[in-house]
Amino acid sequence: MKFTKGNKAIRDHLLNEKDIWLFKNHKPGLVKFVSKMICTGYHHRTVPDRNGHHREAIVFELLRKKK
Repeated sequence: MKFTKGNKAIRDHLLNEKDIWLFKNHKPGLVKFVSKMICTGYHHRTVPDRNGHHREAIVFELLRKKK
């Protein structure tokens, strides 16, 4: 994975003065808002893709944003 589009937006959200809004699947077709988050860092991890092939993934480290 590369730092383009959404990954870049998450990594650079503080520099760009943007919020990260975390949602989770609630019911089929519905999501539920969890919290605003802050990205405190990231690391890379090898994970399988949809076809079972290994790929490098970016894992973002997020904390709840204090109000």
